[in-house]
Amino acid sequence: MPARASSCRCLLKMSTEAFPNLHATALVIGEKGVLITGEPGSGKSRLAHALRIQCQRLHIPCLLVSDDQVFLQNAGNRLLVHAPGEIAGLMEIRGFGIARAPHLEAAVMDLVIELVADEQAPRMPDHDVLCRIGGVTMSKFLLPRKDAAGSALAILAHLGRTVWSDRSSGQR
Repeated sequence: MPARASSCRCLLKMSTEAFPNLHATALVIGEKGVLITGEPGSGKSRLAHALRIQCQRLHIPCLLVSDDQVFLQNAGNRLLVHAPGEIAGLMEIRGFGIARAPHLEAAVMDLVIELVADEQAPRMPDHDVLCRIGGVTMSKFLLPRKDAAGSALAILAHLGRTVWSDRSSGQR
């Protein structure tokens, strides 16, 4: 079955830098880049924080690339995101404020997560949805906004299928 193309409903604007600026949060989990998009206040930072906590519990490396904004670059048909210098290594934790987090200055993204209203998020993921960001076509999953715990588990389960094979067999 051919993949369906979809537009990403995310806020894209030109930055003062040479690269477009996207209102999003980016992480690297294991070796996979995850770009979290959604409307302002949809829970991007909350989901990133929940992913970092879950990864720490499971001993999976998880590093922030950028929270709230990323600069986009098409690097050989791969999406490379950069952290704006003034917010590099900073993450908003609602109810606490701004916190420092281990981070990378840039990373290639492999998966787009779009946070949407509950009624727009499918119960079962559609693995054939693609979107185009920064001139690069990528897989996209729709997850419910403001359900950080459930969405973090769904993302890790997806990455577990695609990144790590059966952990009980000791294989990766």
